[in-house]
Parts: sequence; C-alpha cells; structure tokens
Amino acid sequence: MQKLLIYLVILCVKNYYYTPSGYGVFILPPWPVSMRVNTLREDCCKTFGLKKALRPPVHITLGKLFEYNSEFESQLIKNLRAHTRSIIPFEQQLEDFGSFKSHTVYVKAVQNQSIGELNYASSFISGGKRQYNYKGKLSSFKPHLSIAYRDLTEELYPLVWEEYKDQKFEASFTVTKFTLVKWDAVNFSWKNIHDFPLEGSKPLTLFS
Repeated sequence: MQKLLIYLVILCVKNYYYTPSGYGVFILPPWPVSMRVNTLREDCCKTFGLKKALRPPVHITLGKLFEYNSEFESQLIKNLRAHTRSIIPFEQQLEDFGSFKSHTVYVKAVQNQSIGELNYASSFISGGKRQYNYKGKLSSFKPHLSIAYRDLTEELYPLVWEEYKDQKFEASFTVTKFTLVKWDAVNFSWKNIHDFPLEGSKPLTLFS
C-alpha cells in the first residue's frame, strides 16, 4: 500500500511538471491586411453562423501545431532562432480563395521560397517529418489564412465554397518576423510568446 501511494505521488508530480502545452508558429500579417481578412471571417460568420475561425488571430500557420514541455520553452526558442536566422524579410502575396475539401475555406497565400524555408524549419522543430521541401515543388505545403474551419460541416461546405470560390482577393505585405504562440487553456486563446525578426541579409554583388 505504501509503495502504491509513493508511486501515485511521483506520478502526480511528474504530470504536474511535464504536462505538455500546445504551441504553434504563425506569420501574423500587419494590421491593414489582418483587418481585411478578419472582415471576411466576420461576414462568413454572419452569413453561415461559423464562429470558430474568429477565435485565433488572422495568421498563416507554419509547420503544424504541436505539444511541447513548457519547462523547456527557452530551448524551443533557441532552436527556432538557430534554424531561421539566415532567412531575409520577404514580400508575401495573398490571392483569391481556396479550400480543403469538406472542412476549410481560406484566403490563399502565394507560395514562394522564403515561406517554404520558414515552413521547412518550423515543421522540423515541431516534430514534423521534414516533408516540406522548399527546393522542389511546394505542393505539400499550402500556406493560407482560414476564414471558415472546425465548425464547417460537410453539409455546409458546398454552400460556403460556392460563395467564395469565384471571388477575387488581392493583398501583400512584407514578412519581417514570425511568432511562436502558446495555447492558453484558461482563456481559450493563443498567446504570443516570442517574435523572431528575420535577420538574414542579401548576398553582396558587384552592384551592391
């Protein structure tokens, strides 16, 4: 009985200190672009009653959402910085709409080498299988900003997609940083943990 009690105490302590937290790596567009996309999310909510896309900030997800022991958060930050320090700021184009059949409608972010490099590094740090090869085709990575997902049902999807599939949308912004976010289980929201400025520089040429 005493051994069982000791085991339960150890297990409780272990769970207390090592319960993983939810993390993500986001590109957060500047306010003017963010407001335009958020207006789309709000309109979709009013028209179709889809609310869950309004919960997170307007963002492009890099890699995948993942769990990590928050006790080692500082090491996570160091790893992300080390794997992305050479990437230079870049222009990100947004163009029209796309969908993941039956569950998500989104604004398309145009693929480019820089966002591919960021995604490659982020997916590796977050425990991915390094499946996003920015040097080749980027078909396995579809950067996007969701306007409807999670509560978008298979039955409702055709109606929502019909509403947006032929609409036009254009915007662009300069990506100068990306952000590590952490899930706040108390307030049910993503909390910004650390911003990573893109500090790489273009190689010098004869005409620099």
